[in-house]
Amino acid sequence: MTTLDERAQKRAFRATLVGLAAILFWAGLALLTVTARGIPPFELLALTFGVASMPGTIVLAAQGRRSLARLR
Repeated sequence: MTTLDERAQKRAFRATLVGLAAILFWAGLALLTVTARGIPPFELLALTFGVASMPGTIVLAAQGRRSLARLR
């Protein structure tokens, strides 16, 4: 059985990892912006939303109907 302190430490560690990932994504933004120079803005926006929605769709599909019921 885990204590409250151990759970708090795990949550703090997970939050730190999420923060680190956010910093790395932000750091890569300039590189990706320069790389995508030739793509029209609205096409780039559509591609961005399409790529960003894929992980969410995969998670929803993996969790089944239960997760879709929570969205309603």
